[in-house]
Amino acid sequence: MNKFQLFSQLQKMSDKELVQFAEKMGLSLSTKEAKKLRAIFSGATLQWLTHGIPEEVLIEVKSILGPRRYKQLLELIS
Repeated sequence: MNKFQLFSQLQKMSDKELVQFAEKMGLSLSTKEAKKLRAIFSGATLQWLTHGIPEEVLIEVKSILGPRRYKQLLELIS
């Protein structure tokens, strides 16, 4: 699955589906965290794929997940 397909799929998932998907990928998320991340992912554009995710978005994601899970997430999407 390429990054575009991944972001497209994440945008369509419910909070519960995102939690289950993350668990399958080895990343634990609460429903509350999934809700916050889905809100962020809903703003994803093609520019994120071509130019990278904006730094302010990465900072917000890191504040939600903490350093360890943030690093795990980056490894999954890179």
